[in-house]
Amino acid sequence: MNEVHHSYDRILNFVLFKVVSVRATLDADWEDLAIWTVAYCCFGALYLIGGLARDHLESLRLSPAQSGVRWGFVGLMASLIALALGLGALSLVLLRPLFSILCIEALTILFDVGQTLVKYAAYAWDSDSTESWEARSDAVLMCEFATDICILVLTLLHYSHILVINGVTLNIVSALVFFNIRSIASKLYRKTRKLVAFRKAVESMKCRFPDASKEDIIRFNDRCSICREVLMTAKKLPCDHLFHRSCLRSWLVRHLSCPTCRITLSGGDVGQWVSSSSNSALETSEHGSDLVFAAANPR
Repeated sequence: MNEVHHSYDRILNFVLFKVVSVRATLDADWEDLAIWTVAYCCFGALYLIGGLARDHLESLRLSPAQSGVRWGFVGLMASLIALALGLGALSLVLLRPLFSILCIEALTILFDVGQTLVKYAAYAWDSDSTESWEARSDAVLMCEFATDICILVLTLLHYSHILVINGVTLNIVSALVFFNIRSIASKLYRKTRKLVAFRKAVESMKCRFPDASKEDIIRFNDRCSICREVLMTAKKLPCDHLFHRSCLRSWLVRHLSCPTCRITLSGGDVGQWVSSSSNSALETSEHGSDLVFAAANPR
């Protein structure tokens, strides 16, 4: 039911955004309107399927781990990428005047679906591997940051291009374009700040909590009490308890204490890292094209 609700919101917001785009870029006759309608129906279908795939991946990540790669899911993602490239090439050959606008749609889908595919690859590797990949969460986060920022930049360029074509006039269409530019720019600014805060948080944690040595891990002789996985590398707290770096980072966003003995970690131990990571993107639920189309509902 949740996926149906998300799909309805995505369709509604996509239609609203594209109606503004078409109205702002041309005084359409019926032939032009038919071309734009067909093109945006194709891209809208790809956006919708990509969004459903992203929702499905989130449900997989929250369910018990399942071994084996779902090749049907991988094939679907590869098909979406191929179709986006094909539509972009088709617009270059047949719709050259519209290419600069439709190309942005194709690139946005590529980044959106590519993000989902990378996240699924990390999930599948982690589910099948007997070894813990501690850097997985960092790799997924950096992939999300990179693709989200690229999508927001492309969308900002898209609306700026529309504004140049339409000109600055006092009408409802220009007002909607300005609103969308402001909303996307605000999201891009917040996303960039979160990326900077995340990088500072990682560097701060490296300094404040030392890496455990091999001797420390052997002497500890236990699993990470947060994820219950074997410790290959770990961070060492002042109370000598050891945890995976990514597990400890996620824990300290919400708690200023050791997960095992509950000893309070002073501000000197956590310091700037907790304050910056509490404002980071670790808890954001919007990624990919949802960042763009959610902009129709300002937060």
